[in-house]
Amino acid sequence: MEEAKNLGVEDSELHFINNTKIGVDITMEELDKKYDHIVFACGTSLARPLQAKNSDAEGIVYAVDFLTETTRNLLDNKEFKYNLKDKNVIIVGGGDTANDCCGTAAREKAKSIIELEITKEPPLENTLPWPNYPNKKKTDYGVLEANTLMNKDIRRYETTIDEVVKEGNKIKGVYIKKVRFENVGGKVRLVDVENTREYLDCDYLIIAMGFLGTKDEDLKNYKLSANSNRVLLNNFKYNDKISVCGDMKNGQSLVVIAIKDGIDCADYIINKYN
Repeated sequence: MEEAKNLGVEDSELHFINNTKIGVDITMEELDKKYDHIVFACGTSLARPLQAKNSDAEGIVYAVDFLTETTRNLLDNKEFKYNLKDKNVIIVGGGDTANDCCGTAAREKAKSIIELEITKEPPLENTLPWPNYPNKKKTDYGVLEANTLMNKDIRRYETTIDEVVKEGNKIKGVYIKKVRFENVGGKVRLVDVENTREYLDCDYLIIAMGFLGTKDEDLKNYKLSANSNRVLLNNFKYNDKISVCGDMKNGQSLVVIAIKDGIDCADYIINKYN
């Protein structure tokens, strides 16, 4: 919040309230009485779950939880809650968040790092012209650091988790399998490739498979209705008093898109009251 103040955000009625959860520490009724308009820009908090046997094993952690806690431990000069040193680490996902996990695992000197991506390996040269999203294999900083530490490309394409193996309550390893997308009856579906099941040792399984929307608990606290964890809106408008913008409105995307959406939402509210 101090950064926002330093950027020139100021108003006699402006208050930054930290460590406060809506619907728990302060009710929606209180907010409704105090403010003319409420904007929810809470992102997508519901991570896509791992659908595999024994996915409740200790040692399975979701990427944002892992990165947030690791950063907090680093800034507070504390021991890492998720200490990856000399551990076998598998990361599921191929996006920016997965890349950050790869870099963190490399800097913590993991024993082994493997990243599983469900999509087909992209070509080295882009095959889709602008403005389409590039269809090109890229190696971002985190994967590059992990590749350097492991002395090989850590990525396995068209691969996913088939089963988690536990020892007591803790993860011991995983069975992985090859998959591919096929057109089945006019619909693209993910199908298994036969005889590709393989066992890998695993001490930490980090899930970075994206987000589905807003958590049920948060929606309940905010008193917002949703369909499949997406808030029901008319453009930015939820009702005359509430607007929603950013990833919470559009689904997971880039931060620049969320920023633009926030600006457009502000314009909508200004026009509404002028």
